[in-house]
Amino acid sequence: MIAYRIQKPLTLVRLAIALLCFGASIVVVGCPATWQPQPKVVESEISPSEMKQYLEAVKSYQNAQYEGAAKQFAAIREQSGNPVATRMALYGLACSRLMAAKTPDEYRQALALWETWVQCAPTKTDAENPTLFKPIIEQKMVFSLIPLKSGEAVDLEDPTRWFMLRANNELQKLKYQLVSAQQDSDEKEKRIRSLEKEIDRLNDQIKALETIDQKIQKKKNSIPSAN
Repeated sequence: MIAYRIQKPLTLVRLAIALLCFGASIVVVGCPATWQPQPKVVESEISPSEMKQYLEAVKSYQNAQYEGAAKQFAAIREQSGNPVATRMALYGLACSRLMAAKTPDEYRQALALWETWVQCAPTKTDAENPTLFKPIIEQKMVFSLIPLKSGEAVDLEDPTRWFMLRANNELQKLKYQLVSAQQDSDEKEKRIRSLEKEIDRLNDQIKALETIDQKIQKKKNSIPSAN
């Protein structure tokens, strides 16, 4: 009888514990989103082989081999399935194309690549923000000042050449306008002098006629009246 009394409370305690565990398991299984922390999105790491390719492309860029670097970055971008590697390759490709551009059209195409990269640029705030360079590239670089459809077949190996040619063309236009204005001025001067001569001639004729008229009047006055 004593043993039964002792076992009964123990049984009740075990039952309560079992119910608590069962209820907890229902909560855990049924509503995991209410308390479990969400996993952080971690950028996938670049494979050693891709990193090697990337560093080789960077080296080409640093050695001013911009065309070659562009091809290397483009290959990484096309072949890699890693979003981080693809984005880094796009950035390198845009920079390489900007540096390799020799015509306004090539520069605009490189700007399009740059704009594509800006759309997927990393948003980390614990380092320098490369997107701050966006307006500098678009508004302050040499080629951005050259019209895309300038109508001039100019080889822009040296960017200053285009500006010198443009300045020379503008100078020639101004010279032509000056010569044209000078010619117009000379023509006006000739017309003015011609009119002045004509006025002088007409004045002389008027004076001559007045003189003749005066003589006629004197003769009339000198003739005695018939009365």
